[in-house]
Amino acid sequence: MMFWTFFIFLILLCFVRFKNGTYQRFTLIFALFLLFLFIGFRYEVGGDWAGYIDIYNQINSNPFMLNRDFGYYILNILAAKFGFGIVFVNIICAFIVCLFLYLSLRKLNYPFASLLYLFPFAIVVIIMGFTRQGVALSILLFGFVLFAYEKKQLAFLACVLLGGLFHSSVLLMLPFAVFGFRLKLKYTMLSYVVIGLAFISLYFYGLFDKFIYYITHNDYHSKGAIFRAGLHLLPVFIYMFYRKRIIKFDLNFALLDAMSICIAVLFILSFYLSTPVDRIMYYFYIYDIVILDCLLRLNGGFKQKIILFLLSGYTILLFGIWYFYSYYALHFWRTGSNLILEYIF
Repeated sequence: MMFWTFFIFLILLCFVRFKNGTYQRFTLIFALFLLFLFIGFRYEVGGDWAGYIDIYNQINSNPFMLNRDFGYYILNILAAKFGFGIVFVNIICAFIVCLFLYLSLRKLNYPFASLLYLFPFAIVVIIMGFTRQGVALSILLFGFVLFAYEKKQLAFLACVLLGGLFHSSVLLMLPFAVFGFRLKLKYTMLSYVVIGLAFISLYFYGLFDKFIYYITHNDYHSKGAIFRAGLHLLPVFIYMFYRKRIIKFDLNFALLDAMSICIAVLFILSFYLSTPVDRIMYYFYIYDIVILDCLLRLNGGFKQKIILFLLSGYTILLFGIWYFYSYYALHFWRTGSNLILEYIF
């Protein structure tokens, strides 16, 4: 019930017309505060909940164990040292997620539409289900918005590296940093050095080995990977259709073009390499919301309302199918609770 209540709240916010930016900003802060309570105080929610409990217990018994997701590792050490438990880790991760969501969404013209788009899978499934990758995704989103709208290549690099402290798979997004505009030679060379060092570290961390294992072992197959990869094709088609009109927004078109091609290629690969592609495609929600924001900017008035109605129906349909028919939703999301709601009621 709590999922649907927040979902309906977001849909209503999409149709509100704010008198000025201040009202919209405070409403966004309020919505993200509710989201923080929603995410941070969840209990026994998500497919990896038991796995994160195991990580916490291992670090609690051996705080000197090595872990490549250094940021998440430090949070667990602090929680274990002061006896706060896994809930403390989730609260801090939820705060980081909501902070970077705010920093990202406030730069968009239609933040609530983007938040609605992110809610069914990016927030409920990824951020609530896979805590480390959810934090990495939120940090990456901020860097991507800066890179796409303001062409801040170094900010994108910094965010990818920061996200890598929580889940090293986000470092696979580093090659997109080469699509920077009008950078001086020394900054371009610095970018290549950073990307090169990051990929060397990926090798030593064993991430490439993990992906190779997924590729070479047929017993690893992600159910629904093709469908989830296909969801990103709609924004690609929208971008292709409106590209000549989107040009006037002065975005980083080299970046958007590259991501469009990458999504198309990964969709084809998802038929053969479902698990590794599925792990990468989680991060392409950053592309989707930029295209959605452009679409709403290009279509005002009645057309924009139609788009928002279609967006609402689209997200309700996707979330409803997952919520009522997914094995994981039935056994790992709907069976959990929220500590705040339990305390109140």
